[in-house]
Amino acid sequence: MIAERRSKTVAFIAILALLTFGALATASAFPSRPDEPDPRHLAQSAELTDDPRRREEYLKLAREWTEAATTLQALTDRMMARRPRKGRKRSTR
Repeated sequence: MIAERRSKTVAFIAILALLTFGALATASAFPSRPDEPDPRHLAQSAELTDDPRRREEYLKLAREWTEAATTLQALTDRMMARRPRKGRKRSTR
């Protein structure tokens, strides 16, 4: 009876893990905002187009998008570094 209960628990955890990892894989495969251009796709479009003006526009957008993402990541990292960690007491100066 204990072995039967244990096997049901193991099966439940295995199914839960598969569903969780499947959801994470799906979420990482698709951009979070489909209306925002991905710089890789813009660069690919620039390589495929024959119009020089359109090529420059695609490359400019890819460059701006990448710079904005880098800036946002740096600001987020700085903000997270300043945030006090839970469980630690602040120093009183």
